[in-house]
Amino acid sequence: MSPLNSDVIVVGAGPAGSTAAKFLAERGHDVLILEKDRLPRNKACGGGVVRHALRFEYLRDFIEENHVGACRAHRSYDATLRYFVEYHTDEVLFYNVRRRDFDHRLVRFAMEAGAHLQEDTMVTGVGLDDGGVRVRTRDSDLTARVVIGAGGVLDPVARYIRRSEGLPEDMSDLSFVPVEEYPVDQSFIDDVYPDYMSVFHHGFEGSVYGWVFPKRGLLNIGIWPRPGERTDVKAVLQGYIDHLAGEGMVPEATQVERPLGAPLPSAGPAEVSVSHRMVICGDAARMVSPLTGEGIYYAMESGRMAALTIDEALARGEPTAGRLAPYHEMWWSTFGEDLRAMQYYARQVARYGTTLIRLAQKDRYLRGLFANLFMGTVDATGMRGRVLARMAIDLPLDVIRALNPLKVLRRR
Repeated sequence: MSPLNSDVIVVGAGPAGSTAAKFLAERGHDVLILEKDRLPRNKACGGGVVRHALRFEYLRDFIEENHVGACRAHRSYDATLRYFVEYHTDEVLFYNVRRRDFDHRLVRFAMEAGAHLQEDTMVTGVGLDDGGVRVRTRDSDLTARVVIGAGGVLDPVARYIRRSEGLPEDMSDLSFVPVEEYPVDQSFIDDVYPDYMSVFHHGFEGSVYGWVFPKRGLLNIGIWPRPGERTDVKAVLQGYIDHLAGEGMVPEATQVERPLGAPLPSAGPAEVSVSHRMVICGDAARMVSPLTGEGIYYAMESGRMAALTIDEALARGEPTAGRLAPYHEMWWSTFGEDLRAMQYYARQVARYGTTLIRLAQKDRYLRGLFANLFMGTVDATGMRGRVLARMAIDLPLDVIRALNPLKVLRRR
């Protein structure tokens, strides 16, 4: 048996990896985080942190002191660009952050708890070793009792688990999403985006949606192309910005320069998230809302759950797949069904977006439901019946039946 470098190696210092490392280090485990970049670094992301992420109490002070805009309003346009619905509330829908600062603080929380960080370390593969798991990097091999894959959609631990389970290497649900942030006068934000109003253009030029997240002195703008489309993402983003300029939603001279980009999955969470001595979290397990693309909360919550499960498995001896299996059951029962429900909602928004937005224009309660659904602040599974009941008065029966996956509303 090779000597172990750590109890647990975490691949990736994003929200999932840093959260898992923090909770494991607090429980006395020797934890090593491997990060391919040097921190702090920027990420292709809208940078919206939903309010239930504040369930992590250690985040509260940081978010309250460092957020760059608390979103209390939302506007959604349909694909025709003729109709929109707007919703304002006294409650915070989500907090805007700069991912560079947010991720760096999360990894510092982990290090303060005792975890170690190794930057500029690209993990190229993993495999089982005699009595442990081997993690291959460009420079050396490292070993641990358990490895956590938290390195994003293309994570090597996730790839190993799929192959070991005989699952296909299917990347057809991925979109390459371009994002760029543009400095603007705060007066522009205050005038055009009151209450840091977030904006979605559903179905813009055939995309899933384009978005604007206003932040203090910045506009975060991105567009989510349909999965599988081979497009010039820079040109697509520029087309969206040109449309925004025509509507007075960005300064007229705004040009795409060097957008960040990242692959975003849309087919729902992973079927398998554990194997012998291995678990995957966050984007590596495809824990991303198919409706909004939000993944920070799911990443952190899955990281916490993985840490608790690994801690218990190590206390019992060998971290077998069976001892790690409660992790999969834990995250699935907490938010897995919600992610599946949002996959369903995403299909219906693509199909009936104009109808739904026109209905919401007339109904404040429905506007609130939609805004909270798009912002990830409600139970998507439990909300389905409330939405259908509210729309039943105005929608044609064939549309209601199409929107209802349980088919509880039938012709008599």
